[in-house]
Amino acid sequence: MLTPLRGKQGVCLLGPSDLARVRALLADDPATNVFMGDRIESTKLDPRWLGGRVYGYVDDGELLALCHHAANLVPVGAHPAAIEAFATRALADGRACSSIFGP
Repeated sequence: MLTPLRGKQGVCLLGPSDLARVRALLADDPATNVFMGDRIESTKLDPRWLGGRVYGYVDDGELLALCHHAANLVPVGAHPAAIEAFATRALADGRACSSIFGP
């Protein structure tokens, strides 16, 4: 059981200390999340290798969705509130992607 992301709500930047949470979320549907799974496993969320950012959407201390923001914008497990929050964050960061993946 992972401890909640205390004090975090909405969109937050994820890093190596969040790897177990990210893996758990990706494991819910590994076939659909194969792109993100590969990026996470090859970089371990280390910013030096990631080539962008991975944001999480947190509600009540629980990681509910992810968004990889680099050459591609890739949401994972995103429901409408998470999608809106990720879009707002991406707009604030400025355009970095050439395509958007996902449903």
